[in-house]
Amino acid sequence: FFEGAQINVAAEYFATMADVYRLTGELLTENDMAETADGKGKTTLESARRLARMIGMDVENKPIETWLNFAKTCKTVQMHQIKSAVLKHLKPNMMMIGAGAGSFLAKQIAQDLNCKFILPATRMDIGLQADANVNSKVLETCFTAYAVAILAKNNA
Repeated sequence: FFEGAQINVAAEYFATMADVYRLTGELLTENDMAETADGKGKTTLESARRLARMIGMDVENKPIETWLNFAKTCKTVQMHQIKSAVLKHLKPNMMMIGAGAGSFLAKQIAQDLNCKFILPATRMDIGLQADANVNSKVLETCFTAYAVAILAKNNA
């Protein structure tokens, strides 16, 4: 939806969800590691421009607030899709673990579904004490890669 009307999205690679979360202010700069769809910058205006292209518009056609609202709509749609997928597998009293650059999404979904939520470093001991170069923020962002590395190390 864009300004209350259902719209089509171009079947092209114009924008990413990182653009959405840059505009909502939820993607921290240190977690914004991927290249942009057009190879250009990561400013608010550049992210808005990519989202506008996604629906066949130019960013200059509307005030920036319109694009911020559109980003919020994109987030709402994505959150609904993720919640639907989670609900297919969620068992009563199941805990959710959030990891990666989008752990803020997992936390919000857990809250919405009344589930307990934790970050990996809060509860898990997977060799952090043996590796002084890894702190909890790095672990949170790169948990999957770190876990695979620990498994590989333990199985070597």
